[in-house]
Amino acid sequence: MLAKAAGTSLLVTIRPTGPIRLVVSLPVPPPERPSVRFSGPAGQWSIQGGGPAGRLQAVFPLPRNDAALGRILILLSGGTLAIGPSEAGLPILSLPESGAEGQQWFLCARHSVTGM
Repeated sequence: MLAKAAGTSLLVTIRPTGPIRLVVSLPVPPPERPSVRFSGPAGQWSIQGGGPAGRLQAVFPLPRNDAALGRILILLSGGTLAIGPSEAGLPILSLPESGAEGQQWFLCARHSVTGM
């Protein structure tokens, strides 16, 4: 899944093995220990201590489990994604509800993680 606007993007990857990865690309280098906060009508969550994934990227690995899938499902419901710390002044992504296409993507992702 990919969402982007104004030089900032979010890529969610779920491979057959390894962690789920949220990769945020930014127009400026991210802070050394970035965080990500999501808030929307379906809920909110945050991840502290992401790491660099390139000069203009931050990566946030998630375990392959139901809690991580829950975060992804909340994300697909739409809302805002902010990269922090807040004093860094980094862009905020406004994500629309993903609709039927996002639901199909999630079903594939869930099957990859849980086998169901």
